[in-house]
Amino acid sequence: MPLTYKAALRKDKNQATDTVMQHRHMAFIASVIGNSQESNYDKRRWADVFAQSLAKSNQNFDRARFFSAVGVDDPYVTKAAYDDPDYDDQGNLRPGVDHGKNQT
Repeated sequence: MPLTYKAALRKDKNQATDTVMQHRHMAFIASVIGNSQESNYDKRRWADVFAQSLAKSNQNFDRARFFSAVGVDDPYVTKAAYDDPDYDDQGNLRPGVDHGKNQT
């Protein structure tokens, strides 16, 4: 279940505020990406880019929950399930490869 903005605020108040990015910020980013008019391919790509940075800013970052909030599948899970050559061994899209950009 995606983290709602209200739940994120409540969670932030209950935890120490020494992290740069808090749950409410991550929920906001996920909603912006998820509500954009971009294709699912682009949403997945942006979610992956943000997930890598957000994980560094908060040790409690939950990648699966973030992708769920965006509404797309996680490239790491896709890689593991389908052994897709577009993804590296960490589940990240390989740079410089046409990943079927016209797909949704």
